Amino acid sequence: MKRFVMLIDGAFFVKQVKEIRRDRQWHNAAAIVATILEFAEAHLARLNAMHKVQFVPADPLANSNWMFFYDALPYDGKGVMPITGMGFNYAESRRASFQWNLLRRLKKLSGLELRLGHCRIGDPEWDIKQEYKADFHKGILSQTDLTDMHFEPTLQQKGVDMQLGVDFATMAIKQQVDTFVLVTGDADFIPAINLARGEGCQVILDPLEFRISKNLRKAIGNKNIVNAFPRTRP
Repeated sequence: MKRFVMLIDGAFFVKQVKEIRRDRQWHNAAAIVATILEFAEAHLARLNAMHKVQFVPADPLANSNWMFFYDALPYDGKGVMPITGMGFNYAESRRASFQWNLLRRLKKLSGLELRLGHCRIGDPEWDIKQEYKADFHKGILSQTDLTDMHFEPTLQQKGVDMQLGVDFATMAIKQQVDTFVLVTGDADFIPAINLARGEGCQVILDPLEFRISKNLRKAIGNKNIVNAFPRTRP
């Protein structure tokens, strides 16, 4: 038998799965949790179908967890809106509410270990939402047209990638895992990928159809890049 674990870059997963599974409704955290389970089972089924040796979920922490979800606690500070200057409590935002709901559900999920960092506000505090940037740069949307609704906070996760990298390297060095399924599009994990492969581990990357860098593609190898979920449309 071969032991495997799945390491999920949480913010990346939530963003990308919404892009490639357009046939689903993503209004609540329950949909994300159900998709994580479906996603993990798809990878396990694929591994068992491709290899003669059976793959089983590894248990590196001896607590029956084989999926590791890396994310950050919601930011709970206060600020002011970019146009009106009205006070804004991040802890009461829709974004924070969704994130707390997701983390609570994930904490109850059998087989999944939550690994949490923290958030801080960026500088500048607000940026124009992605869906409005093209119109703004083209002049279709002028400076005087902008309202608070055109902006989003520049929240930054801290300590999340470090935790994933440390867990990745530790499991590989301790020979706790034979195969890693890494769910990310971040080239910062190349050193951990190289270390794990140097320890004799197989590393499979699922970038959820994200366009990864040439360096990451080279480090992982084309044969080890797998997109478990096909792109769908509503």
